Amino acid sequence: MLALCKCREVPPRYRLRVDIPPPSIFKEESPELGPLDPIFPLKLTKKKCPFCIGDESKSYEQRIGEFCRPATMMNHVENIHLKGRDPRAKIDCFHPTCKSQGLVLEKLEYFKSYVELVHKIRMRE
Repeated sequence: MLALCKCREVPPRYRLRVDIPPPSIFKEESPELGPLDPIFPLKLTKKKCPFCIGDESKSYEQRIGEFCRPATMMNHVENIHLKGRDPRAKIDCFHPTCKSQGLVLEKLEYFKSYVELVHKIRMRE
């Protein structure tokens, strides 16, 4: 019994919060908006991972989910997505809209600037 009392439950790392997207007032086949635009908005909140939103192997809830704080999201990006990546190598934008346009940025610095300007997520330097 004493050994059991010393055991602690380990909390899951990088827990994602899930928000239900607001109902769209536009039709899905509207020519002005692509079919992905109402589901994945171009402007993201500070707590959404710009890499995970484009990961098609994850469920919709995992892709659109939020971290509890922006600092937690930045730690996730640095430790999972950018670890071991050459800062001078070309990098794709993983947002579904940008990916469908084939957007490739010259280096990591340009990617961080692009994410800040377009997706409104400020990354660490």
